[in-house]
Amino acid sequence: MRQFFVEKIPEVGEVVDLSREDQRHLQRVLRAREGDELRIVAQGRAFLAAVAEEGVRIESTLPDLPPKGRLHLALGLVKGTTLDAIIQHGTEVGVDEFHLLNLRYSVANFQGKEDKKVEKLQKVAEEAAKQSNRLEIPTIHPPVGLTEFLAQMADQMPLIFCNEREKSRPILKALEGNLSPEVALLVGPEGGFHPQEAEEILAAGAISVDLGPHILRAETAALVAAFTLRRSLEREEE
Repeated sequence: MRQFFVEKIPEVGEVVDLSREDQRHLQRVLRAREGDELRIVAQGRAFLAAVAEEGVRIESTLPDLPPKGRLHLALGLVKGTTLDAIIQHGTEVGVDEFHLLNLRYSVANFQGKEDKKVEKLQKVAEEAAKQSNRLEIPTIHPPVGLTEFLAQMADQMPLIFCNEREKSRPILKALEGNLSPEVALLVGPEGGFHPQEAEEILAAGAISVDLGPHILRAETAALVAAFTLRRSLEREEE
């Protein structure tokens, strides 16, 4: 069932207004017909809707799925198509907020076009959230330096550091004994973290973990780690 987001929580029987882009997609791409069912999401709540002559009408509410923790992914900036893929697939596996980091080995640079780049990535996240039936569109935070990110987050939640130099703590053990409902994952760009950056992350109290014996591409590491932590958060709440 196709999903679309609206801002205002609707009432049953109400006809909702889709964005102009979504309305065009519904009519011209999906070729929706009267009676076709849709899933409408507003502010974390889901509704069953149907295409009607006058628009999209809300038919009933759908059961709310309780949130399973909150996962942040802090990622060193990588080249465009790779970053798009991480945002898309990260949304699908359950990342709630993406934090972009300007790191020593980052090959991408948003300077002078930050707003446009972030807006584009936010659209990627929205499309992935529709496709995967997420109840929330993940937030894309503008790029910041590592020091600023650690100052904002270190006291708020556990930090899980994907450290290529770590050999004794697999990521599966990262949240053992930790009951926090919110966690931040740090993954480096293609060149990894500079040794001084790694020291700064560890000094902030991050938990250093490894992703196995093989060298992973930045996008692979981000998605493997994000999926693993998402499942860990869900098990903590079961």
